[in-house]
Amino acid sequence: CEDLRSLAHRAERGVAMVSTVRMSLAPVFRSSASISTTLMFFLVFSTLSASAFVHKNDAKCAGRHWGAAAPVAMTTASPSAESVKSDIFDAIGSTKRGLAASPEQRVQIERKIQALENLCPVVAPARDPRMAGRWIVRYTTAPPPSNGQLGPFVGVAEQEIDLKDGRYKNILRVGPNDWLGATLDATWEEWDGQLLEEQDEKGRKEWMKGAVSLDDEDGISDLDADAAESESPKPDGVAPWENMLNSLQAIMGGKGDDQAKQRLSKPDFGATSWRVTFESLTIRFFGSPIVNKKFDETSRVWKMTYIDDDTRVVRAGRTGRSADDVVFYMTREES
Repeated sequence: CEDLRSLAHRAERGVAMVSTVRMSLAPVFRSSASISTTLMFFLVFSTLSASAFVHKNDAKCAGRHWGAAAPVAMTTASPSAESVKSDIFDAIGSTKRGLAASPEQRVQIERKIQALENLCPVVAPARDPRMAGRWIVRYTTAPPPSNGQLGPFVGVAEQEIDLKDGRYKNILRVGPNDWLGATLDATWEEWDGQLLEEQDEKGRKEWMKGAVSLDDEDGISDLDADAAESESPKPDGVAPWENMLNSLQAIMGGKGDDQAKQRLSKPDFGATSWRVTFESLTIRFFGSPIVNKKFDETSRVWKMTYIDDDTRVVRAGRTGRSADDVVFYMTREES
């Protein structure tokens, strides 16, 4: 613990030294960006080194506060992703992939899915190569046919992603022998954060039935249209290291290169989200097309909130606003 206190004092002196050095060098260097960049990387390196030191020595201070000898309770370990996924499967088992879920069940499942999202192992799930392939929808709050229902018939919904060609398919199969099926063909591109316009009020109301809010007593979101219009997209796709660099840049106060500043400050929406543009919907009867509908500039925003080798969570919305997101919980189809 003495070592840690000593390290803290040295860190404080280091910060003061950085400030002094920067002020003294300012008359020498015309470009404050050069000073800020150099000192920023120095501070990053010092921070990472300090973190490594604390990690190695934290066992020496287990159960103690700095400057106090009183024992403290150990922090309870957070649940693993596998245990949370097991809880989710138990919760969705009786819901018929979400079709039969009660409002209370939807709230319970939403909490569990959010717990899993908090354990996402990557900061840019939308760019993860594991996105590719076919995924089976195990649970969703989306309306038909995305929830596996086509008229009075209920089947299995799947999503198929082609990363190389930027293609996307929603597939619905109704058994036995897939006698009835539907395929929604679409393209995808990284979302730039631009909110989409809502042009179908009837479709919006039907979609909003699937938006679950933990703030509402019954768990069903009742979106106010005027409030939704004023909501701005949140920078969900900003990686932690980018936030750190932004903070350091602000601390240094360097004017720097304007373009570099913009790159650091602009949220990277594409790291987590896609803009999916629908092309056509085909309904098949015993494999033969009986309906083919073409879409005219119909797009949605798909936010990838969790990905690992066998599980994927997507929040799909009509505009990009979090208030109109519905959730898809999927597992990879076994080959």
